[in-house]
Amino acid sequence: MKDSDVIFEWSVHPIVDFPRRRAVFIIAVAATLCIVWFSFQELFWVFFSLVFLLAALHSFVLPTRYRLSETELEIFRIIPVKRKMLSEIRRVDCEANGFFLSPFRRTSRLENYRGIFLPYPGIGKEEVREFLLSRIRPAVLADSTTNRDASS
Repeated sequence: MKDSDVIFEWSVHPIVDFPRRRAVFIIAVAATLCIVWFSFQELFWVFFSLVFLLAALHSFVLPTRYRLSETELEIFRIIPVKRKMLSEIRRVDCEANGFFLSPFRRTSRLENYRGIFLPYPGIGKEEVREFLLSRIRPAVLADSTTNRDASS
């Protein structure tokens, strides 16, 4: 995707944006490192555990950048770039913390593996929502708040 094609671009950095989650993260990592220290009493294993925890939780510690164009979505993390064509998306669910883009028309057990979760941008949440909903065929749209109201 060229820079000129980008319509929306935002980044999310959870450790900076969510102070409560940051506190829980720091307490959990510190407790884990203390347990490792008391178990092995070697700095090597404490350092190894710290590196392992940070590698496993890199999506929380490091920022993630999202770019949305007319035809595709790009997700930039530390190394891999994930690209998804908007034509492959069959359903958009608007949830409490972001959008869930699914390749299936109906809910499926495979959604967690094949779907993509986009956290809300800091500014322009409604514009991104309208853009996503306009790119998916109207017959297969799924707004979770509308579906719950309609089923009541």
